Amino acid sequence: MLKQGTSEDFINATKLNYEEWGSGLTMDQYLERETVSKKYVSGHRPWILVDKENENQVLASCETFSNESLYAFKGDTKIYRGISESVASVFIEQKYRGKGLSSQLMKQLYSRFESEGRIFCDLYSDVDPKVYSKCGWNSYPATSLKVDLSNTEKNSKFIKQDYTLQEANSRKITEENIGMVLEKDIETTQKELIEFVNSDRNTNSFAFTKLFTTTEFYWEISQSKVYATSLNINTPTTYGHVIFNTKDGSVQSYIVWSLDFRASELKVLKLVAQSEIEFKFLIKKAYEQALEYNFKYIYSWWCESTSKFNKAFVESIGYEIIIRDGSIPMVCSWIKDNNTNQLLDQSKGIWINVEKFGWV
Repeated sequence: MLKQGTSEDFINATKLNYEEWGSGLTMDQYLERETVSKKYVSGHRPWILVDKENENQVLASCETFSNESLYAFKGDTKIYRGISESVASVFIEQKYRGKGLSSQLMKQLYSRFESEGRIFCDLYSDVDPKVYSKCGWNSYPATSLKVDLSNTEKNSKFIKQDYTLQEANSRKITEENIGMVLEKDIETTQKELIEFVNSDRNTNSFAFTKLFTTTEFYWEISQSKVYATSLNINTPTTYGHVIFNTKDGSVQSYIVWSLDFRASELKVLKLVAQSEIEFKFLIKKAYEQALEYNFKYIYSWWCESTSKFNKAFVESIGYEIIIRDGSIPMVCSWIKDNNTNQLLDQSKGIWINVEKFGWV
């Protein structure tokens, strides 16, 4: 039986999954990371699967978060808003594994969110996607750009450039000015949703996406700060770079990142580049930040449905889009027909911009 957990249930579940996801931190630091970051998310709910005969017996647990999301229909230029959910931290104690409990948990969450009128639910799987696909979730390609900081030959293609114009019309992204970038990104996401759903390359009836808001941004940086403190590293203050339009001073291109001290990686949360030179410039800024912390890699998500940067930009710096290990995007949807209010077949829809922002 599925139950919404209490704050005590959340703490107990976090202690149990420490061995799974708490590497690099003490138990106390892990609890701090989990409790501090949850202050920034919307609609955080812990869930527990309990024994029907003994509700004090917890068999499985997970947590979910609410997201401001959008959807649109092919042949229509109107954007519709709704709430989606994200599932994280699906955990089953070793002694209960192999009994189909994760499937029970996910199927009951599926029914719960459908009854609540959520428009879709996503997760990022580090296990066989079949575990979730049999419960109603559909998988998407796990594609990324991975920049290796030790590959001097490839990296010279974006390091050794004349960026005089870009330097003169750009600045670092900090907590003080992130708002204007997020505002631009929402505008960009709305525009891209309508353009994609009505494009010739889209064969689906509808498309949907999440918005990147202050909620996701502060969730990310709160976790980076916890790791920095625990490792006695200078707390980050730069979270990306923004290029302004030379004519009207508006936000034009930008990169927003988080610092994963656990994996020694800079992870790109958002990357919007209007030209190849601006793409290279933004990657160079990420490279400089990664070097400052002696990181090994820069990761940026990429999917076919996005137009924020294209394969030609990636090829211009000598890299290729790769299939990453783990974090496989998966989603199920409950979007209804705008005229009949009937539930649409989710195979007729497509999730665009599947960046894994808001997750560490």
